[in-house]
Amino acid sequence: MKRLSRDSKYSIVRWLRLSLIALLICLILRFFMFIPVTIDGYSMMPTLKMGEVVLVNRLSDVKRFDTIVFNIEKQQYVKRVIGMPGDHLVYKNDQLYINGKLKAEPYLQQYREKLNENDTFMSDYDIVVDDNTYYVLGDNRDNSNDSRYFGTVTSDHIIGVAKYVYLPINHMRTIK
Repeated sequence: MKRLSRDSKYSIVRWLRLSLIALLICLILRFFMFIPVTIDGYSMMPTLKMGEVVLVNRLSDVKRFDTIVFNIEKQQYVKRVIGMPGDHLVYKNDQLYINGKLKAEPYLQQYREKLNENDTFMSDYDIVVDDNTYYVLGDNRDNSNDSRYFGTVTSDHIIGVAKYVYLPINHMRTIK
């Protein structure tokens, strides 16, 4: 039987060491920075569809209109951030006002087009978001259990910001 040369042994050890380092980096990224979450429900339609898998960035800062993943009472949710801490939110005549300024919601356009002339998309409301909390709504407002029902979400319940859909492969995209 032929013995391995010294160079061959060195190459094998080097390859194993690099493989182990790559695996370690992947595990660190997976468990501390990015996590996959499967969409289970219709509350974020058409932005996110049932069964799609999103990549959640655990280190990203939460910004207005981001899609976030959070836990409340052992239940995981995926919703859009509408109100930031301290915001004054008014929904009047089917228009969103944040701190007195009208804000467009282009992610709702597909649903707005289906409304009858006299129908409204949402009921009117007027709230101020508490410090260290976020007001969240599903894009499919008629079929969403969100801040209108369970209240605001505290920052310690937020897992991260959903950035990309990566499964199924033919649905890969950045979440807007």
